[in-house]
Amino acid sequence: MRNLYTVFKTKDGYKVSSVKNEDDRNERIKFIPFSDVTTVERFLRPGHYDLKEIYSYLRARHVTITWYYHYGRDGREQKFYLQNILCVLIVLGRVQWEQ
Repeated sequence: MRNLYTVFKTKDGYKVSSVKNEDDRNERIKFIPFSDVTTVERFLRPGHYDLKEIYSYLRARHVTITWYYHYGRDGREQKFYLQNILCVLIVLGRVQWEQ
């Protein structure tokens, strides 16, 4: 994750803003409902930090089809969405990310 992420809590969920660097004005904002964050948190397995592995595990459990961003044959949008959910979990202190 090379971008800068900012997480905002809203009434219905979280908004994650991402920019490439501090001077970038083309921010991308994704809205994430509380239910998606809690579902991913419940299905996370300790010690697994690879984004593709986490995505494959969630997809096998049919979690990703409930997301708003469920389109794309290769799952690219879903992986970005999962990355944003993981950012929220890191900010909330529910997950510690290791490399």
